[in-house]
Amino acid sequence: MMRPDTPKLSRYLSIPAILFLTLLALICCNSYQKSKQQRAQIAAKKEGPVVIAVAWPQAGNNRSLLNGIALAVEQINQAGGIMGKELNTVHYNTIDASAHEVAKKIAQHRDIVAVIGHYTSTEAIKASITYEENGIIFLAPSATNPCLTSHDFEYVFRIVPSDTMIGRHMARFTHDRGYQKIVILDDNSIYGTGLADIFYTAAVDLKLEIVEHKVYFNWQTDYRPLINGLSKTDFDAVFLAGQMPNAADVIKQFHEMGLPKPIIAGDSLDQSDLTTIAGPAANGTVVPSVFNPFSDAPRVKAFVLQFKARFRTEPETWDALGYDAIQLLAFSFNKSHTTVPIVVSATLRFTKHWQGVTGDFTFEPNGELSEKQLYFKQVRNGRFEYMEE
Repeated sequence: MMRPDTPKLSRYLSIPAILFLTLLALICCNSYQKSKQQRAQIAAKKEGPVVIAVAWPQAGNNRSLLNGIALAVEQINQAGGIMGKELNTVHYNTIDASAHEVAKKIAQHRDIVAVIGHYTSTEAIKASITYEENGIIFLAPSATNPCLTSHDFEYVFRIVPSDTMIGRHMARFTHDRGYQKIVILDDNSIYGTGLADIFYTAAVDLKLEIVEHKVYFNWQTDYRPLINGLSKTDFDAVFLAGQMPNAADVIKQFHEMGLPKPIIAGDSLDQSDLTTIAGPAANGTVVPSVFNPFSDAPRVKAFVLQFKARFRTEPETWDALGYDAIQLLAFSFNKSHTTVPIVVSATLRFTKHWQGVTGDFTFEPNGELSEKQLYFKQVRNGRFEYMEE
C-alpha cells in the first residue's frame, strides 16, 4: 500500500530536478544568443572574407552541386566579391557524420554566415534547428519534406519545390497521361512516405484509383518478392517515391520480373546515375525537374556555356541549384548592404521574383518557396529528354 506522504515527498524531490532543467535551459539559451551576437558582430565588420559553409556528400556523388557552387564563387570573386570582400566556401563532408554533428561543427565557426546543403530531408530538418539557434542562414537545395519550413524559423529557406508541390504536379501529370489505376511504392523514409502520401491525396482528388500502396526499405537489395506480389494486379503505372540508388534497383528489377510498366518518380531520381544503375530498364521513367538547360532564357544559355567551358560536361539540375544558391545569397548580401544573417534573412524572406537559372524565386514568410515551374523529363535510349509541355 502506498504511504500517504509519498506524493508530498515526490513533489519536494522533483524541485531540484526542475531547477536543474530550468538552469540548463537558461545556459543553452544564453549560449545560442551569444553565438548569434558574435556572428552578427563579425559579419558587421569590414574585414575578412564572407564565408559560406557547404554541407554535402564528398564530390563524386551525382547530386553533388559542388561544381555549380564553385562556378558561382569564381564568377562573383572575379567581379569584385561581396561589397569588395572575397567570397569563400568551406566544404563539410556529410557522409561519415550525422547532420547534428556537422551542424554543430559549422556553428562553432562564428565567421560562417550561411549554409547550403544537407542531402536528405531527414538531415536538413535536424540540422535546421542548430542553424536557427545559432543565427546562420540555411538554404536547403534538396530537402523537400514540408516539415522543414513548418516551424516559423527566421533563418531557414527551401530553394526547391516541396513535396506538396511535387506530389500534386506528378498526380496531375499521371492523370493527364490517361493512367487510371496506379500502384504507389515508397521507401519508408521521411522523403518517400511524405511524397507518397501527398501524391495519394492528389490522385484521389483527381479520381484516380490507387490499387496498391506498397513499402520497401533502403537496406534491402532484393525487391523481387514485392514486385512479384504485383504480378496479378491490374494497374496502368507506378508512382515511385524513393531515393537513389535503391529506387534505380527497384526499376531494374521491375523489368527483370517482366513488369515493364510506366514509372513516374519523384525529383530524387533526377540524376544521370538512374540510367547507369538501371540500364535499359530506366527507359520510359518520368521525373520532374526545376532546370531546363534548353531554355531560351539568356541567363540559362550563359550558365550552360560557362559551365561546359569550366568543367567539360553538361550541367545537371544539382549543378544549377548549387549555382543559384550562391548567386541568391550574393544578391541578398548586396541588397542588404551587409552580411549580418538576421538582416539578410529578412531580405530573403521578402524576395519576390528573383530569377535564377532554375527559374523564379519568391519566398513565403516561413521560408517556403512559392509556386515554381516544373519540367518533365523522360529517359529515352539511355538518357534524359525533356518532354513537351
